[in-house]
Parts: sequence; C-alpha cells; structure tokens
Amino acid sequence: YFVSPIGQGSLFLGAYRGFKDLAAAGLIGRLPRMIGVQSTGCPPIVEAVRKGRDRAGDIEKRPSLAEGIALARPIRDREILQAIRETGGDAVAVSDEEIRAGQRALARIGLYVEPTSAVVAAALLRCRLLGVVVGALTGSGLKSAM
Repeated sequence: YFVSPIGQGSLFLGAYRGFKDLAAAGLIGRLPRMIGVQSTGCPPIVEAVRKGRDRAGDIEKRPSLAEGIALARPIRDREILQAIRETGGDAVAVSDEEIRAGQRALARIGLYVEPTSAVVAAALLRCRLLGVVVGALTGSGLKSAM
C-alpha cells in the first residue's frame, strides 16, 4: 500500500507514475494499492470513489485542520480516480479528531508533522492495512499552529 494525502493530486500522482516506471523496469512485480486520504471537511475524491464517478462532484468545503488538502475541486480529479481504480486502491476521509490522534501517534515515535501530513497516520490507525505500507509525510509540524 501507498498512503498519501490528496489535495490537487501532485504527490499522489507523482508516486503513481514512479511506481508505474518501477514496474515497467521490472524492479517491482506490481503496483501498490494507492490509498488517498482527505479530510471529512472536504472529501471530493472520497465521495467520487464511493459513488463510482469518473470526476469529483461539487461539494461544500467545511473547515478542517488539514487545510493543505481542503480543496473542493481538485484539478487532477480524473487522473487521481483512475490511479485509485487501476491499483485497486481506495480513498478515505478522516475527521479532525482522527487527525489530532494521528499527529500524536507520530509525535510519540519522533515525527512532528503538520495536520495535513497527519491524515496519513489517521488513515493508518483506522484502516489497519495488512502487508507493506508506505506513507508520505509531507510537512513539518513547525509550520502549523497546532
């Protein structure tokens, strides 16, 4: 599994393309399942996955601790959804309470991240994925007021 925050999709899609290149070069046997994480305050990709859509629909953006991914209309929505489908992945939305818990869990092991990065830990705490899991932690906790 590869678990990543999803805002506009740059990190998620960059990793997806990198994994495709590794597979094409014969360095990995298959693509990891791509798991995108959003906030319950703004989950357009999660809603599109749940509804089987090829595009993210318009949603009402609510406040979120993970402001870095609180984007009501990701510009790369079609590509993100295709990558999720192609890899047998998923998208999950986590609450502010789960984000705080994820941030605390990471801090206990010495990783001080911003709330947008902590969505990864929040998803891992909830999903309990089995196998090899790689999570992308994208920002230092020093840049957030939390």
